[in-house]
Amino acid sequence: MSVVGVLIKRDLKSFFLSPQFYLIAFICTLLWSPIYIYSFGLFLTQLVSVMGGDGEYMTYQSRVLSEFVALINFMLLILVNSVTMRLLSEEKRNHTYPLLMTSPISSWQIVIAKYLTGLIVVSTLIGIAFLYPLTTAFLGRVEWPPVFCSFVGLIFFCSSLCFCGFNGVVYYKVSFDVIYSCSDF
Repeated sequence: MSVVGVLIKRDLKSFFLSPQFYLIAFICTLLWSPIYIYSFGLFLTQLVSVMGGDGEYMTYQSRVLSEFVALINFMLLILVNSVTMRLLSEEKRNHTYPLLMTSPISSWQIVIAKYLTGLIVVSTLIGIAFLYPLTTAFLGRVEWPPVFCSFVGLIFFCSSLCFCGFNGVVYYKVSFDVIYSCSDF
């Protein structure tokens, strides 16, 4: 197994064994469930009124899925930063940061491993969110191409958020080190 694979495996093990991931997943499902159920119920109410002839035609994708994906986008905007910050702060908290920096691993391998770990963790949350349209498919017909495109778009969005989150942590660390070193004068 490559060095990047070993680092990813170690970070995933520490992340999935900690209660923080399960707390994040619980909060996500706690917020996603009532909003999804409400928007799906509203969609069914509007669908019944359309069948009566007094409204415009609505689809599952335009009414329920677009609101649900917008909610996931907003929540992941906040959660991805906490995931990326945790990946680097965990090294400092466990006092393994100096060991990691002095090991015979290049810095780009560390960054790639942390980035991919963050992306896997966030993709797991997106996988939990995918269960909502999947269970809706048991109730009726769902057009899968827009659903898949929405969730693939969420993964691409989260990959850019992971990248920005790590850049923010690195820039924050560098600026903090510069300020701290300048304060010694």
